This record gives sequence, structure tokens and C-alpha cells, in this order.
Amino acid sequence: MVRELRTSSVLQGLRGEPPSDLPAIEDALKRLSQLAYDFPRIAELDINPLIAHPQGKGCHVADVRIRLEGVR
Repeated sequence: MVRELRTSSVLQGLRGEPPSDLPAIEDALKRLSQLAYDFPRIAELDINPLIAHPQGKGCHVADVRIRLEGVR
């Protein structure tokens, strides 16, 4: 899924920049998917931004907003 993005060339290294840690990004997406599955009350989950580091260095989330169903 990550490699199919229109901007995947940026993640693979562009203009002398090192490639991003694609396995870490994929792992983060899998974990988020599992979180949503385990907690069905999650109605929305917004990550902005997910910061990808160079290969082997991982990624991290700078900010996240989670809205639960039935909570105002």
C-alpha cells in the first residue's frame, strides 16, 4: 500500500535524500489497523504528521487525534 502512493518516490529517496524506513512505516500502519480492530469505538484516527526517518531508524508520530464513537 505504501509503495503504491503517488509520492512513494519521495519515500524511496529523491534528490540525494536517503530512503525512508519503509518497513517501519508499514509496521506502524499494521499496528494502527490492529488498534482500530481491537477498539471498535474508535470512529476516527488522524495522524498528522507521521515522520519517517532514514532506513533502519524508524518513524514516529508528531500528533494524533482519536475520536471515539458516542463520546463528545
